Amino acid sequence: MSTPDPTNPARTTGDTAMSDTTDPTQPSYYTDRAPAAEHQLRADFAHYHQARETYFADPTEENEQRFEDARTADGHWRHGPDPVASHKWQYLWDAVDDWKRAPGAMNRFHDQIQTDLADGYEGLSPDEWRSQQQARELTGHGIWEPETSSTTTASMNAFATAAAEQGHERDGADR
Repeated sequence: MSTPDPTNPARTTGDTAMSDTTDPTQPSYYTDRAPAAEHQLRADFAHYHQARETYFADPTEENEQRFEDARTADGHWRHGPDPVASHKWQYLWDAVDDWKRAPGAMNRFHDQIQTDLADGYEGLSPDEWRSQQQARELTGHGIWEPETSSTTTASMNAFATAAAEQGHERDGADR
């Protein structure tokens, strides 16, 4: 049975075997992967992506309705009043498209970015890197591992919360 999702009325929740921390369509999945300010956006994108893929693979009426419901989130994030969130949503959309169209090239790109990061060079902003990780995972080309350091995650979330309270939409990274 499905019930309305209290955090997003366009979504419904059902009885699933996955917990909130193992289901990429739930904000809590991103607790150890992204700043708190991104959790809902990333969960909504995963939900949208899954509904879209399911519908195109099996265009039943039920799947069409789920996809239409998920398109509400797409419209909210893509065309909403927050230009930073709209940019993040579009970047994630483009990253998923890149991973679907050219997975070999994207795997080489991913490996190079990891090497660059290990060498202290940031070729992507932290939110772009998170989007690449999420796109890679959503398209089945790898797993986005949680941060291993709870200190790193805690400071990332604390900075994002403080920035949001001060009216800044930054994720804590110098650009």
